Amino acid sequence: MKDIYARAKQVLVWLGPAADNSNTAMDFLVASSFKRLQPKGREYARAWTRSEVAAVLSVFERAYWRRIWIIREIVHAQKVYIPCGDRHFHWSRLERFYHKLKTIAGSLGGWQKHHELGQRLLRSPACTMVSQRAHWRHPNTPRPMLRSLIATFKEWECSDVKDKVYGLLALADAETDVVADYSNTVEGTYRAVCKSECLFKFRKVPKEVKNNDAAFCRLLRRILGLA
Repeated sequence: MKDIYARAKQVLVWLGPAADNSNTAMDFLVASSFKRLQPKGREYARAWTRSEVAAVLSVFERAYWRRIWIIREIVHAQKVYIPCGDRHFHWSRLERFYHKLKTIAGSLGGWQKHHELGQRLLRSPACTMVSQRAHWRHPNTPRPMLRSLIATFKEWECSDVKDKVYGLLALADAETDVVADYSNTVEGTYRAVCKSECLFKFRKVPKEVKNNDAAFCRLLRRILGLA
């Protein structure tokens, strides 16, 4: 499946029909990608109106972004286009807007001059996907550990809870011992992940590492509905 998306000429991220001022959001994202942030003293001038950022947030928090199985579609695709209603744009527009958000967040004034919604935008599932795609496609970036991916996408949704693990294997470090075995129980999947990703099997490990492993196992139980 990974190779299918990697070889595809383009992948469409269909966000659904126009709703909740999505046309305003789509038009703003295209226009914004052509504009530079304007310095204002040691900060930046306001980059959007409240109605614009509210519309963008609605698009960025659509249910589509939280599906486990769209992650590898977006990460592996060579070209990604995003249609919503009768509007569409290339993934690069989304990346440029994301970098603006990061720049504003790192400025002296931060979000105080750009609404509280700016922080929600940066934490949105759409921005998480922008960050993950950029991270994955950078030539010098190592593939993340499976446990890191599980934590990052803990709120993403799937019909089979085991896909909270199996749906991420194609993105994970090749050293993981976990394999997609749908005949396994949820408890069995949990045990397989803990055995592969944690250091409980070694006696001489720092206490901090043991504590981190224990915290991950508790998180994984909640994610898999075992807690």
